[in-house]
Amino acid sequence: MTATPGAVEVATREDRRWREAWTEALDALELDVRAAEELLEHLHDGSVEQLEDVPLPVAQDWVADTALGPMPGDFADRARRLLQRQLSLGERLAEAMVQVRAQRRVLGKMDRAEARPVFVDRSA
Repeated sequence: MTATPGAVEVATREDRRWREAWTEALDALELDVRAAEELLEHLHDGSVEQLEDVPLPVAQDWVADTALGPMPGDFADRARRLLQRQLSLGERLAEAMVQVRAQRRVLGKMDRAEARPVFVDRSA
């Protein structure tokens, strides 16, 4: 049994749409990862004085696209690289949060130390 030319054309068109949908999904994930990487770089390169100076991406809830279906096999390497970037970024963000907590503790101690004078100079 052979496929009719019209059926092959429809299957090819559907395959092309499916691949385009996966390409768009991976592109969107890469943009999100890059935005988070840039945010972290801006915060750690010393060029930012205050968080308000950093261009923040608009936060959106992530919703899985249930219409994508299984990922094309030849996209697997790209998806693995993207996953590694996400995991690396997650580790870097966790490290940054630990550093911030430690810095806040130190600053809290400094604020309290400055509030209580150790001695009073009465000769002045």
